[in-house]
Amino acid sequence: MGKRGPKPKIKGARKRRFNKHQPVDFSQEDGARWTEKMELFCQEYAVDFNASRAARAAGYSEKTAGAIGSDNLTKPGIQKRIHEVLEERAAASAVTKERIVQELARIAFSDLSQICTFEDGKMVIKDTSKLDKDQRLALAQMTQKTGNTSEKSIKLHDKAKALELLARHLNLFKDGEDGKFTGVVFVTPGEDRV
Repeated sequence: MGKRGPKPKIKGARKRRFNKHQPVDFSQEDGARWTEKMELFCQEYAVDFNASRAARAAGYSEKTAGAIGSDNLTKPGIQKRIHEVLEERAAASAVTKERIVQELARIAFSDLSQICTFEDGKMVIKDTSKLDKDQRLALAQMTQKTGNTSEKSIKLHDKAKALELLARHLNLFKDGEDGKFTGVVFVTPGEDRV
């Protein structure tokens, strides 16, 4: 075998110059190139917040997916794009904090007596066309079986869980230093929360 000569220099080729231990800023403001893999990583990460899986789905190798996924999350440009993707998806699905709080309030403050009554020991369910939107959305399940014996049942969504989520949203829970629930803080109108 003959001896190989030096590699020919390719005109216009650039060497990558970065420290592998320093995160590289790939934000578009600094003129860095945004790659298809980066965009795919951001789109995939927004699905389930799993950086390794997102890196594999974006086309990075199985061996390096964990490290690259973790490294990508430190890059400001990628962080910014993930945030944008999440905002786009929330806007497209019309999911807002206000809407979620409103739905929780519907469940938390639902009243079974607005949906059915008991007369002579039998449950009488109101006509669903006469129920308002809040009452209909509070229903988790409504069944009626006919036959030898007539059975009716109504199930509302979990009020206790909805109240808990609302209270947490409003910072009404007083958590201990160990993160365990220690009580509820009652706040009167006009009073500051501690």
